[in-house]
Amino acid sequence: MLQPGFLKQGSTIGIAAPAGVINPLVLEESLDYLRSKGYQLKLGKSLLDNHFQFAATDQKRLQDMQNLLNDPEVEAIIAARGGYGALRILPQMSFDSFLKKPKWVCGFSDITAIHCKLAMYGIQSIHSGMLASFTNKHQDLLGGEALLQMLSGQFQEYDDITYSPSRNGKVKAPVIGGNLSILYALRGTPYEPDVKGKILFIEDIGEQLYHLDRMLMNLKMGGWFDDIAGLIVGYFTDMKDHELGFGMTAEEIIASYISEYKYPVLFNFPAGHELPNFPLILGREVILDVDSVWTVRIL
Repeated sequence: MLQPGFLKQGSTIGIAAPAGVINPLVLEESLDYLRSKGYQLKLGKSLLDNHFQFAATDQKRLQDMQNLLNDPEVEAIIAARGGYGALRILPQMSFDSFLKKPKWVCGFSDITAIHCKLAMYGIQSIHSGMLASFTNKHQDLLGGEALLQMLSGQFQEYDDITYSPSRNGKVKAPVIGGNLSILYALRGTPYEPDVKGKILFIEDIGEQLYHLDRMLMNLKMGGWFDDIAGLIVGYFTDMKDHELGFGMTAEEIIASYISEYKYPVLFNFPAGHELPNFPLILGREVILDVDSVWTVRIL
């Protein structure tokens, strides 16, 4: 896949809100932080419009995102936040100008929808934290700094103790994926990612356990787990259960769907809706090595 160019001192980062509402204080503080690191910034005009649960109307969010995609001076785009809304503007996004000079698109959660469209064009992008990573209240020093290092061409190697129900093994393959709910929503659409031969990464927040089971059953019936080279499971945060109980934890549900396969599986990778939220380059090869200590090395 095609790699966008790396940033240097004075490079321009674009900020858009393709989904949910951004807190003005978070916006101001994070912009100050990025400027202190030596970056120039270009902001979407509708960042603070607030249209019900969205940052602005669909048309305004689309226009902000489109302007940054088209702008030849912008070398990376960091989404202001996730929430919900990127999926609503995805079909209208044009990448004609973008493809002439690709740039990094960074974000997670709902921004998974945009990552999947970029994967269609063979463009690498970064699953990462967003503006809240650069604020004092929610500052993700590890994740935020790792993102800025990655944007400058310094690739990460992550490692830690392996916890059950991970499965040992080693594989080298590109990473694809992101938020499970968005991946599930894209199934059967033109934006469904091609997972064959790739390491699938998934994370989610606030889902009912039975709905998690439903999403994984959909992926199972669609052949996803037959075709992947490995699985990285990030945070599954604040998962919910009903009064009668589902009878399994999120980790147990996921493990039950991939128990018949032999590829390596890593649980509790530090990415998603908790801290630290470490970045992954989607579309880039990594080495996933799971033993008593696991390693994810970005190549």
